[in-house]
Amino acid sequence: TDGPSVSGLTLPAYTNSTTLTLTPTVSDTSSGDNEYLLGTSNQAPDPATGWTKFTGQITVTFTGTGLRTQYLWLKDSLGNISGPITLQTTIDPNPPASVTSFLVNSGDNYTNSSTLTLTWDNSTDDISGIASFFISDNSTLPTSDSTWLSLTAGAYSTSFTLSNPQQGSKTLYLYLR
Repeated sequence: TDGPSVSGLTLPAYTNSTTLTLTPTVSDTSSGDNEYLLGTSNQAPDPATGWTKFTGQITVTFTGTGLRTQYLWLKDSLGNISGPITLQTTIDPNPPASVTSFLVNSGDNYTNSSTLTLTWDNSTDDISGIASFFISDNSTLPTSDSTWLSLTAGAYSTSFTLSNPQQGSKTLYLYLR
């Protein structure tokens, strides 16, 4: 007889956390009383030791950074085991490296336009890369993902319109993630 089956088990491609809580749906037609086992080996586990009762959530803890893999096994009360199910994600706990060059209108000190061309150097992220950026003329971080703009590799330039174009010195903020 087959062991329990699982659905709704999705991990993010990238995360900054080493611990993820998953809420999959586990179904079993024979006994309904399920246990799970997580490990770093895809070899069949000992059916008698190390199992945890499934209560609706599975907490997966990865060690280290970069691409990480764990294997999930499921067992019903009759001892039927299914698996392994491969769980993979890339752990990236560090923010992108700081930008070392940020130019307004190709380095001009002054402008009479409220629309600016902003260019910055190729900041890096050693694990997951840089996916998006946010530019503002106030220091408040965005509260919505919709205000972040996608970053195309090699394209580190954008147009920006000042929210308060009145005369005077302005400070611009560039955030990368």
